[in-house]
Amino acid sequence: MSFLRRRGFAYGIPAIWLLSVAIWFWIFPMKSSFSHSDLLFEGVYLLAAMVSFFLVLRLGEWKLSLGWAALCEGLLFDFLDEFTRESGFLLDVDAMQDIATTAGLLLMTFGFLAAAGRRDLERDRLQESANALHQARERLASILASVSDGLVVTDVEGRVQQMNATALEHLQTSDQKAEGSFLVDLLSTTEDQAQTVKALMQQVAVQPRRAASGVDLTRSLGEGVQTLSVGVSQIHEGAHTTGLVWVLRDVSQRREEESQLQQASRLESVGLLAGGVAHDFNNLLSAVMNWISFSEVNGVDNPELRETFAEIRKACSRGKKLANQLLTFAKGGEPVVAPTDLASLVQEEVVFALRGSRISPQFELPSRLPHAEVDPVQIGQVVQNLVINAKQAMPGGGTLRVGVRPRNVSAEDSFPLDPGSYLEVWVQDEGPGISEQDRDRIFDPYFTRKESGSGLGLATAYAIIRRHGGHIWAESPEARGTCFRFLLPQTNQRAESTSKPADRRVFHGRAVLVVDDDYSVQRPLVGTLKAIGFDVESCMSGEDAVQLYRRRLEEGSPFHLVLMDLTLQGEAGGAEAMREILAVDAKARGIVMSGYHDDPVMANYLDQGFLGVMQKPFDYGQMVREMGRVLDLPQTS
Repeated sequence: MSFLRRRGFAYGIPAIWLLSVAIWFWIFPMKSSFSHSDLLFEGVYLLAAMVSFFLVLRLGEWKLSLGWAALCEGLLFDFLDEFTRESGFLLDVDAMQDIATTAGLLLMTFGFLAAAGRRDLERDRLQESANALHQARERLASILASVSDGLVVTDVEGRVQQMNATALEHLQTSDQKAEGSFLVDLLSTTEDQAQTVKALMQQVAVQPRRAASGVDLTRSLGEGVQTLSVGVSQIHEGAHTTGLVWVLRDVSQRREEESQLQQASRLESVGLLAGGVAHDFNNLLSAVMNWISFSEVNGVDNPELRETFAEIRKACSRGKKLANQLLTFAKGGEPVVAPTDLASLVQEEVVFALRGSRISPQFELPSRLPHAEVDPVQIGQVVQNLVINAKQAMPGGGTLRVGVRPRNVSAEDSFPLDPGSYLEVWVQDEGPGISEQDRDRIFDPYFTRKESGSGLGLATAYAIIRRHGGHIWAESPEARGTCFRFLLPQTNQRAESTSKPADRRVFHGRAVLVVDDDYSVQRPLVGTLKAIGFDVESCMSGEDAVQLYRRRLEEGSPFHLVLMDLTLQGEAGGAEAMREILAVDAKARGIVMSGYHDDPVMANYLDQGFLGVMQKPFDYGQMVREMGRVLDLPQTS
């Protein structure tokens, strides 16, 4: 039964009752023996019964409503019969009362049964709806909990109503503290940030159904810094805005990664620049040293000039180390290893790095130490980086203890190294030390506690030591002073003495091809080689080198040796040109030259078909020894 029909039924039945009562009392006068108290009691009883009909009507069951109406009709007949006098009324009032009462009771019985069944059905449906709502809430809670971003629901004024666990973690708060609080107070740590959040909320308020995003807040949390990306959108019910949904995303790690990528990109650019600078600088030094060699082999016999030449060689050697250190720092590269007197190298680098400081070195260098198979330029950079750290840790001066000693590593040791014989180097300062918390991170790229530090010195040292098959670590007992130690593999070979006199042998009858695209390097080198007996031809490109070699081979006077620069003009570089020469003559002997210390070809020259290597700048003695060694190698078939 519809609402309007029930409403008409509710007002129609009482109207009929009242009309029938008025007609009845008009037709049938009151009995002379009626009691006013009985009339009042019966009238109130009848009125209460009639009013209760409206309550039954709200149950919405027509059988029950109709039955109750019939029952009230029976009570009405009884009331009228009780207080009025019959005067020839055609109908039997008692019979009408019995019929109405009986019909009403029957209809009410069926109505109550139907209402009870419907109520049970509605209760079951209501329970199902409640269960579905509970499941939906649990599902929504699970979804909110699984979302990696923080979600916060607020009213239009920004009071927190609900937030997921991620948002609680980002804001470092709890449900009890957050509920009812203004989100701007939880998000902001400064007044400027508070104004930014308020402006964002106002922006969304005046732009219906439009989300605003891209606001980043950098917040100070204890010793750390957190960057939150904040986005907000509206919640609508119809045309009205009832609340706001905030999305909080912690982008601190992304910002740090972006910063590291930018630093890496800048470092790559520096590496490219450093490679070009190192190559050109080494070529300039090569030209200087080649002219010195040219002067010496052409009869310059002035003692003062010899001393001057020796000092120039030392300066060029230092310049070569500096250029190669710059290149290694910026780009890394495979080490070009050779047997090295590690104790002498460490002592030289420490003394050089401490010049002008108030720190005194104290060395522990036993005599007759084994040598190490290392790249002296790269290991020199490691030592310098450690000494620079020590200088920064002791701005007021102090003592720096440095030592080298043999050490055997067994399978039981915790080092990530193969068992064997190593040399251990340590550098110990008297600074404030390193906390246990930072000790595991000091070799991470870009990690530093210094305001002006780049966080690359120790990371570079770690990478170099690992490339040498060694291990580096730090010790800081009771956070008083720091001791860096690293292990490098020993070798049974001895380092070639740099003070060894130049080989004065002559090479008459030997033909050599010099390939270098820098004329200032090529010219004095060709002159020096001619002065010691070589038959020399030269060119500036790989293509020309292959043609010259093929021509001399066809003429029956092949070159005995090729000095090949690694970087050349034209399409063919030094390595490719040597491969083409070997394709023409498998017995060809080549020595690679380069100012690029870090190029993999220099470290693995044998794999590229070369039999020798000379790093620019090289002096006369190194050149003659390497050329003589390669020429004296047994002839391969």
